[in-house]
Amino acid sequence: MIGGGAAVLLAVLGLVVKLQSDAASGAARAAATSASVERQLQEARAEATQKLAEEQARSRALEAKQEAHRQELEQAQAAAAKERAAEDERRRAEAARAEAARAEAVKAEAVKAQAQRQRARAASRGSSAPATGGRRIRTSL
Repeated sequence: MIGGGAAVLLAVLGLVVKLQSDAASGAARAAATSASVERQLQEARAEATQKLAEEQARSRALEAKQEAHRQELEQAQAAAAKERAAEDERRRAEAARAEAARAEAVKAEAVKAQAQRQRARAASRGSSAPATGGRRIRTSL
C-alpha cells in the first residue's frame, strides 16, 4: 500500500505541478495578452491624437485660406467702389465743365445780341439825325 500511496502521491504531485505550470503559463499568456492589448490601445490613442492634430491643422489651413479669400474679395470690392467713385467724380467734373461752357456760350450770345441791338439803335438814330452834329437844318422858309 505504501507503494500505491506513494504512486498516488506522486501522481497528485505531478498533477499539482502540471496545474501550477498551466496556471503560470495561463497567467503569463494573460499578462502578455494584457500587455499586447495595452500596447495596441496606446498605439490607437497615439494614432487618434495624430489624426486629430492633422485634422486641426487642415482646418486651420482651410480657415486661413478662406480668410485670405475674404480679404481679397473685400479689397476687390473696395477697389471697385473707389473706381466707381472716381468715375462718378470724373462725370460730375465733365458735366460741370460742360455746364460752364454752356453758360459762357449763353453769356457770349447775350453780349453779342446786346451789341447788335446797340448798333441797330445807333443806325436807326443815324439815319434820321442829320450829319451836322444833331441840329436840323431848315430848308423851307
